[in-house]
Amino acid sequence: SKSVGIKGATGTPPASRCSISRTASQSPSLARSRMHYDREAHKSRTNGERQRDHEGFRLRSAGVCVRGEGKETRLLLVSGGKDGERWVVPGGGIEKGETAEEAARRELEEEAGVKAETDQIIGVFQDDNRKHRTRVFVMIEREEMTEWDDGRFGRRRCWMPIVEALSKVKESHVAILRTVMVHYGIPQPSA
Repeated sequence: SKSVGIKGATGTPPASRCSISRTASQSPSLARSRMHYDREAHKSRTNGERQRDHEGFRLRSAGVCVRGEGKETRLLLVSGGKDGERWVVPGGGIEKGETAEEAARRELEEEAGVKAETDQIIGVFQDDNRKHRTRVFVMIEREEMTEWDDGRFGRRRCWMPIVEALSKVKESHVAILRTVMVHYGIPQPSA
């Protein structure tokens, strides 16, 4: 098995760390009950016009932040899905006048409270069911905030071991994680 260092990764990866913003943690039950409704209101206020390509696919961007190396690699994920029980790579629509890289950085900051720099693109992932095309970038974490936009509405973040994450992310995100594993030479678990 090949162990590959990750550019910009810092130190030994800590145990799986999941957290919510301080504001939401002061009243977790209230934050959970309001998360879906308030988050949707927040998105409609701040997001601009949805960008689509010539085939009608919504253009999206996502940022994968990594820590550690080899089998110890951890990814930054955020709670997602209608029930908030599955995990997702932070990402969202590319706004008018914004590049895919800028969108990935913005979404990472809004959804996970992490400021990061772009390392490189690892692929474009198409979701035919939702009619999305998502450009996914490997990002280098520069700052992890204690309070962040979606954290105020109860969204959680977690630095999760990549192998564990394969079974915890939404099905549409598994291909992204597998691509990250190939990119960094991390062995794929047997089926």
